[in-house]
Amino acid sequence: MQPDIDQQTQNNSQKLSDTHSRDQFVSAAAPVPDPFPLQTIKNRIPFLWPAIGIVLCTVFIVGGVWFFRFNKLRKQEAAAKKEQIKLESAKKQFQAFLNNHSGNQRKNDLSLSYKDSGTLEGSESDFGILLKDIQTKIQSKGYENTRNSDHQELNAALTYMFGSGNTTISSGLDIIVIGNDLFIKIGENPFLSSLLNGSSGKHYEWVKIDLKSLSEDNSIKTTSASEASPLELAPNLFSVTKVYPEEIIDSTPVQHLTLELNTSVLGKFLASTISSVAAQQGQSLQPEEISLLELFTTGFTKKIAVEHFDVWLDPIHSRLYKLQLKTNAPSVIHSLKNFNSSQVQGLVSLLNTTHSFSSKLAQLEGTQLRGMVLGQSTTSDDAKRLLDIEHLQQALKNYKEDTGGYPPSAEGAPVGLVPKYIAVIPKAPQPSGTCTDFFNNYWYKTSGRSKTIAGKPVFSSYQYTFCLGSDIATFKAGVGIATPDGVETTTNCSNLRVDQCLLPKARPEKDPKTEITQLLDSITFSAVLELNADFSSYDKNEPLQPPEEFYDLTPEIKKLKTPCGQQSCINT
Repeated sequence: MQPDIDQQTQNNSQKLSDTHSRDQFVSAAAPVPDPFPLQTIKNRIPFLWPAIGIVLCTVFIVGGVWFFRFNKLRKQEAAAKKEQIKLESAKKQFQAFLNNHSGNQRKNDLSLSYKDSGTLEGSESDFGILLKDIQTKIQSKGYENTRNSDHQELNAALTYMFGSGNTTISSGLDIIVIGNDLFIKIGENPFLSSLLNGSSGKHYEWVKIDLKSLSEDNSIKTTSASEASPLELAPNLFSVTKVYPEEIIDSTPVQHLTLELNTSVLGKFLASTISSVAAQQGQSLQPEEISLLELFTTGFTKKIAVEHFDVWLDPIHSRLYKLQLKTNAPSVIHSLKNFNSSQVQGLVSLLNTTHSFSSKLAQLEGTQLRGMVLGQSTTSDDAKRLLDIEHLQQALKNYKEDTGGYPPSAEGAPVGLVPKYIAVIPKAPQPSGTCTDFFNNYWYKTSGRSKTIAGKPVFSSYQYTFCLGSDIATFKAGVGIATPDGVETTTNCSNLRVDQCLLPKARPEKDPKTEITQLLDSITFSAVLELNADFSSYDKNEPLQPPEEFYDLTPEIKKLKTPCGQQSCINT
């Protein structure tokens, strides 16, 4: 039995040995997975942590950037929406301010300045002054009460300054308006003081003008329904572009706004305003004239470039507390450089005429001023002749506006002017100076094309001859001719009857639209215009009192407005 057991044991040992050898072979050929990989993970942890950290940092950074950017965009959108709401609210409040036509009680401080850089060569010989680096400034401080439209009150202390080259001129003027009475303090103004003092020879510090009395002398016409009213256009002149944080002015919370000026609407607004004023003065413009006027004003305003336009408003009470405007403006110097010689010569003539005529008036006392109207001296006779011709030209212009042409002539006088266009046809003063009996009378003669409108003959032009006994301003003694283009004197008519005196060669007709375009092209906007206004002390009443002594200038002005003195007019 023993050998069998040993043999068994030996066989078992051999099996175990074979199994161990096979296991070693298998292990060497294909390693068996570790059922416990923790050790392997532990061995790799030092390499995983940095990777995990990088991923987490990247996620946090990207997420943070996205969050902050999203939050910023959300805040920007909210702020933009808030600003838009604020802007729309400001626009409504500004429109309410523009539509509020109620008057105010307030103090005002205004300043308007104009600067034009450059030099106009030869201006000293042409204008009597060197046009170089022109500066002009007007300031006004005062009080206004416009709550009662029938009895408005205003006072203002005006100062003005003009500088050009080495020349500087400055002066001042005080104004008081009480209802319909305008009082002007002229004591400190040398020109007005010498011109407007009373005929009694007494020196007055103040003169009075009755505005209502003068306005009653003019025929008032309403604006045509087809024309745009200036008030209808006014709200569209400006638009709010920016709103600033609230400020305090004069102990009042105010809103600071930046405005944009609508230049195309401004052009129409100016044309409408001029047309309305002309209609109120009884000089209504024809549709084609309004069209040409609008062509000029819109073309003019398109050249305006506003640098800044800011206002400070009390939106609750619709009150203006401050205004600042800076813009370009037409340059006198550069525009004159662009004018042709005839345009410059015409302007020089106009300026010289105005200056010379004003200088003559300034040398006259009140009695002589009255004498100019009634014709009591040679110079006065010639002044009256010029005034008569001016009134006749205006009457003829108004006639043409209504009928489409100038009236026919009968015995040297226009037919159909009296009484609608002029009360009476003036008669020339008695012959004086170089004016003889033969050439002294005013003589009207038609010229140009004729046509029939509404059964009446009308003409495209005319000539009105007259005589000056002596030189006055730039007008020379001798026979003068007035036409729609103006007045020319010293015409050689010595060998002709007055009614045969020939006009100078007619100027070729030009397209008015072309002329307006050329004029606009010659105007250069290189000057600078600034307006600053401050308003304060609202609702503080300061009743104004008229001056104790003044000279009533109204009768003198009425006489100057009359076509002729009562003693030298005849009816036709």
